[in-house]
Amino acid sequence: MLSSVKIRPYIELLRFYNLVVPLCSFFMGLLLLGHQHFSIDIILGVLIIILAHSFAIIQNDIADFQIDVINSPTSPLQRKLITITDAKKLQAILGILVLLAGLIRPLPHLFFGITALSVSWFYNKRPFQLSRKPIWSILSLGTTSTLLPMSYGFWLANKNVTQAFFLTLFFWFFLRISITLLKDFKDQKGDKKFQKQTFNLKFGNKFTAWTSLALALISYIGIFVTAFLIKTFNLLFLLPSLMIVYNSIIRLKLLSIKNSDEGNAVFYKSFIGENRFEVVYLLWLILS
Repeated sequence: MLSSVKIRPYIELLRFYNLVVPLCSFFMGLLLLGHQHFSIDIILGVLIIILAHSFAIIQNDIADFQIDVINSPTSPLQRKLITITDAKKLQAILGILVLLAGLIRPLPHLFFGITALSVSWFYNKRPFQLSRKPIWSILSLGTTSTLLPMSYGFWLANKNVTQAFFLTLFFWFFLRISITLLKDFKDQKGDKKFQKQTFNLKFGNKFTAWTSLALALISYIGIFVTAFLIKTFNLLFLLPSLMIVYNSIIRLKLLSIKNSDEGNAVFYKSFIGENRFEVVYLLWLILS
């Protein structure tokens, strides 16, 4: 039997807490225009998102192994609790499981599984390595965390694409990008040493902060307005509205950051705030 000592590093490596974002996006798409009955499609959707997300996490950690000597020295790979060889084996198994799960019902499951694996490959592997291209890197992460899973969920639940869906997808996509822009504050040291071209290093702290703030505020307004194309106004939307105000106040602190450490502090607060907002928004969709 596998002991907890052997399993724990793999749980740490896969960072399941980051699944909040793609799973919330999936269920938002699924429930956008109404309630859905529990089905095999929902089970397959959740399974494929978990497997594809884990695949991408491992592939990225392997690709950034040298950089993470500086940026993430406490990761299981850096502490040699898991070897690169074992990580690659697990990655391959996860990729195969995505394809096998998708084969149960190829459309849309296999389609979205292959698309997710492909975006991860473009993001991490040569000759593309979009993670090292300032604009493409944030677009890729926004795609895998929001664009793909939300479209996936919507496809499972609806036959016709609606204006409400397009607007919701658009604003949530750019809200997620606004967070992704800030994540590189914490990795500046390693990225700079290994000449990894991130948005932050190319355009600077101030421009990154202002861009993130502008995208966030525009997205919040768009999400607020679009919500009433989806549901009629009710008091339940008060909580998501308060979360929008709270998160906007946190984002305004970007105007006064003086260095990457201060930017990183805003990133962590914003990241947690956005995750909570997505959960609250999802609950509003379920309860309304």
